[in-house]
Amino acid sequence: MDIKKVELQTEKKIILTWHDTKKPNVSVLCATYNHENYIEDAIKGFLLQETNFAFEIIIHDDASTDNTQKIVQKYQAMYPNIIKPIFQTENQYSKGNFRPLADMIEGAEGDFLALCEGDDYWTDPLKLQKQVDFLEKNQEYSICFHNVKIFDQTNSVLTNDDITREVAETTTIEDLAHGNYMHTPSVVFRNNRIIFPESFCKSPVGDYFIHMLNAKHGKIKKMDDCMGVYRVHSNGVWSQQEDRRAQICLYLTLMVDLFSGDVKKVMVKRLVEMKYSLFQSSGKTNLTLLKEIIDQDSEFAREKIGDFKYLNQYSFTELLRELYGRVIRKMSK
Repeated sequence: MDIKKVELQTEKKIILTWHDTKKPNVSVLCATYNHENYIEDAIKGFLLQETNFAFEIIIHDDASTDNTQKIVQKYQAMYPNIIKPIFQTENQYSKGNFRPLADMIEGAEGDFLALCEGDDYWTDPLKLQKQVDFLEKNQEYSICFHNVKIFDQTNSVLTNDDITREVAETTTIEDLAHGNYMHTPSVVFRNNRIIFPESFCKSPVGDYFIHMLNAKHGKIKKMDDCMGVYRVHSNGVWSQQEDRRAQICLYLTLMVDLFSGDVKKVMVKRLVEMKYSLFQSSGKTNLTLLKEIIDQDSEFAREKIGDFKYLNQYSFTELLRELYGRVIRKMSK
């Protein structure tokens, strides 16, 4: 079922399959900003869920300048026990305050948490029931996600997912350390009552960060069902390759010290290679690139990989030669 084809009269309440004063078993977390053209699709997808448990919908609006808040308020008036908005009066993202996801999680009542940003939407009314059923029956899993369609907003084209990489039905934190493969509207995870580190609230990308923290508590399940849509905007931050690399560098830097062993080694390797890619595109000389990479990552390297010494300008460090042979060859040309 495509939510775009569902005609819902907003004056008429949806008939829920549970009493709306029950304690929610699931908290739906929705961050939104200037999504007046999309937020209604998201809310409809939430309310159309057919479940044998109660759920709440927490919507955080980061001081939208369009009609997003008015649309949310309309639905809140209809479902005051279910829809629980947080309306910012000043845009927090522009101030470098990235707490919305942490605030919603810390205030959530549900034992399970489901993510969907305000410009994405769900298409299967049994989505929540399927994912919660799986997690309740399989205690060794902490996260469950599923396939999604990709909606190209610029060209109005709906396609299969060609953004994330293919992974096995069951993965672990070691797999996730290599990079995110879960689209935000597809994820349901246990409410592990995480105490968020200060670094989490400095990260402009919260979903991968929270996935890594949750993956410490159990395995990750991928469902083959396609139950949601992820929108791609041509003017979004992630459409600019250099901005994307810079953001990856930032959140990896904030995250890496929260992990250890092989997981940390994978993240350090990704961080150094991403920094090299950024430095290379900036036009700096090879020797300048080398010095900056060593200066920024030597602490991680010494701690987990072994001590090394700085070499003169005619050679490169043993550490980088061993771990980043590909990078060294490019720098030596």
